[in-house]
Amino acid sequence: VRTGLPYRHREAHDIVKKFPPIFKDDPVFISGDFNDPLHPGRILSEAGFKDVFTLLHEPHPLTFPCLGLTDEEYLAEGIDKLMVIGFKPLMACSPHFYIPGSTLSDHYPLVAMLEL
Repeated sequence: VRTGLPYRHREAHDIVKKFPPIFKDDPVFISGDFNDPLHPGRILSEAGFKDVFTLLHEPHPLTFPCLGLTDEEYLAEGIDKLMVIGFKPLMACSPHFYIPGSTLSDHYPLVAMLEL
């Protein structure tokens, strides 16, 4: 058990450490709501994953909160990630749209076009 990381990050770290042998020569992407702007990206980077926005030399967009669904307007976080091994991102963005009173998530989505 690693020390210095909260439990959920230790668990993610241990799982991701097993990825490189499994994905040795295969392209892989991981995308999701990680609810943390720092540690999941760092842990995935240690396993060889690259953030698509970093590869495109663009700042990571803010994906939380979607102001149409939440009153947590004091927050502004990029806690959703799209990270790759073996793909070249051609473009990536986070469309900020919602339907008032009827939206799918309190996060904005991430969209990317990847090339093998």
